Amino acid sequence: MKLYYFLLFAFCIFSLTATAQTGNTGAAKQTPQQSGQNNGNAAPNNTTPPVTIVSTPTAPVIGISLDLNNFSGNPLPFDIPFKIAGGGGQNEKITVADLISVDCYYIAQKGAPPPNPLPKTSKERDEAFKAAHWTHLQTWINKGTSNLYWFDVPPLEPNTDYTFSFFYDRMLTPTEKTALVSFAQPLILPELKTMSTGGTFQFDAAGISKITADLIKKMNTHLLAAALHIDQQNVDPANYQKLFKAISTIAFANDIARNDRDNAQKEIETLRHIYDLVSSFIDDYQKNGSDANRQNNLKQLQATKNTIAAVYNLPTSDQAIDPLQSKPFTDACNAVDAAINGVTLNSPDFTLLRRRVTENADDLADAITQYGLDLKKAASVSSDQLGTFIDAVSTALYNELTISDTNVNGDFVTRTSSYVCADLGIALMPGIDKVAPYVGTNIYFRPINTNAHLKWSDEGQFGKRVSLVIGVSVASIARANVRSDLFGNTFNIMTGLGVRLNDWIRISGGALWYSKLDPNPLNTNQQIARTGFVSISFDLRIKTALNNLFTPTQTTQ
Repeated sequence: MKLYYFLLFAFCIFSLTATAQTGNTGAAKQTPQQSGQNNGNAAPNNTTPPVTIVSTPTAPVIGISLDLNNFSGNPLPFDIPFKIAGGGGQNEKITVADLISVDCYYIAQKGAPPPNPLPKTSKERDEAFKAAHWTHLQTWINKGTSNLYWFDVPPLEPNTDYTFSFFYDRMLTPTEKTALVSFAQPLILPELKTMSTGGTFQFDAAGISKITADLIKKMNTHLLAAALHIDQQNVDPANYQKLFKAISTIAFANDIARNDRDNAQKEIETLRHIYDLVSSFIDDYQKNGSDANRQNNLKQLQATKNTIAAVYNLPTSDQAIDPLQSKPFTDACNAVDAAINGVTLNSPDFTLLRRRVTENADDLADAITQYGLDLKKAASVSSDQLGTFIDAVSTALYNELTISDTNVNGDFVTRTSSYVCADLGIALMPGIDKVAPYVGTNIYFRPINTNAHLKWSDEGQFGKRVSLVIGVSVASIARANVRSDLFGNTFNIMTGLGVRLNDWIRISGGALWYSKLDPNPLNTNQQIARTGFVSISFDLRIKTALNNLFTPTQTTQ
């Protein structure tokens, strides 16, 4: 009889194990297109936007937001591979179209800072992270074939805090570029003046590098609030040519405006000399003048002196570029004309003096007007060329984003569920020649992810497969004058160790505890006794596991 039970038990183990293994193999199959396979470079072949990354219980997708600086969902998965995907948020200011590439590093440490100072090149960055014991996960390169960026993360250890560091090499958004141009506009002219020799801008490669370095340093301070950084060492030679041309063009436009101001200043110096000539003419006219309009002419000549003195100050660049603010300066020049033309003398000396006054006053008014026009043109050229300059340096622009997360469940109930699972099985007790069904609870020595497919080749097999078993038999094993059930007329306690053969099936062994009766019917005392058992059981979540195989997958866009 015992041999019969043993053979039946062995047959059940063989048949059910083979069936379950076949089911698992089918569940594990997944095409690269389904899984969104990245291979660390770009989107899958033969795909066009929008790309869909499939999220399944055995390969979930964790979202990431560059704006919110966090992962979607908590905690992180463990014991199973998963994807980190970003770029699909509806309100993201930074889109995938703005990205050039993204590097991802991670370390099993909470709140770990990235290497400091920030590495200058990708190669140096890799070396610095490696020296700090970080792992380089992947590099995603934008080839314009995806509306998402993503990384394939290998299975993580349970009960561990992790920090992920992302480097986004990217372009400026239109809004960021406009803001940066406005910020850099007032900085460029002071930088150009450092390259001025004898009133002329002199440029060479060293000078361009100095101006570029100074501007980038100031722009990086401005960009710090947005976690952005421009890396000058990563500006390639072609973009350096753009920088040279942009700065030279800005300098040339400002040189023209500065020449206009110098010309206006020369007109003022000439009028200073003419002021002295007018003063001498007035002195001579007071001594020798005898015409009928002498008093009025003296009054107009004195007004001419006063109006000349009023034009000695040139408008500032802000005043000259604004027609409303520059108008009082040109009106002052016109006032000089009006004052000298109010004199009614016709002598050759006065005619020559009047011509010199009016010509120089008109030339000064024209120089001020031209100065304003060329300043306006220089501002426009500066804005356009600063856009080119920023386009060139922003090829070396990156964001650095560090996110810490954990795969430790926060609440006790959820955390406990990863250590405990229930199953239903059949136990064989050769010592008493009995077979009984039972319900068992399995307590593991580490958290278990039931979505992780068991493989004998994986590390940590003991923790993933071996558990303590506490169960209750649900069929009577009573025998008259020999034994009775421990509780009621049905239940007995079972304790032992179990080993998972695969995802759903477990074999266990241990002791079944029952009440032992005294052979003397007059003695009603009972003792707790035990007998050995071996069993096969099935995870009670097998229904959920089967549903996961055949339920339509969820997608992340």
